[in-house]
Amino acid sequence: MGDLSRHFNRAEFRCKCGCGRDTVDVATLAALEAVRERFGQPVIITSGHRCVQHNKNVGGAPNSQHLFGRAADFKVRNIPPSKAAAFLTAGPLKGKGGVGVYKTFTHVDTRTNGPARWARTRD
Repeated sequence: MGDLSRHFNRAEFRCKCGCGRDTVDVATLAALEAVRERFGQPVIITSGHRCVQHNKNVGGAPNSQHLFGRAADFKVRNIPPSKAAAFLTAGPLKGKGGVGVYKTFTHVDTRTNGPARWARTRD
């Protein structure tokens, strides 16, 4: 049992630089819960909220949704990123938000100027 939702804790969304920022948008959290329920496997958050400096350090977009707590990069145990993205695109984020597929993770965000879809799966 998480402290934010059934499966997620606030600490999972904390900025990796150690600054303590840990905001997560309720719609982003709901999309991640839907992924967890659909696949019945743990969802590991690899990047949640990012402060401006950490976002810059990791090469994030200047207006990244991570800066506003509206995005998460994640992995689902035993599920390829493309499959998690396909579920989000057809279901919880159909016609809205952002979904990106990377070689080792999936990106989800709840931007209001969407939908946005992309794939960067090459080395």
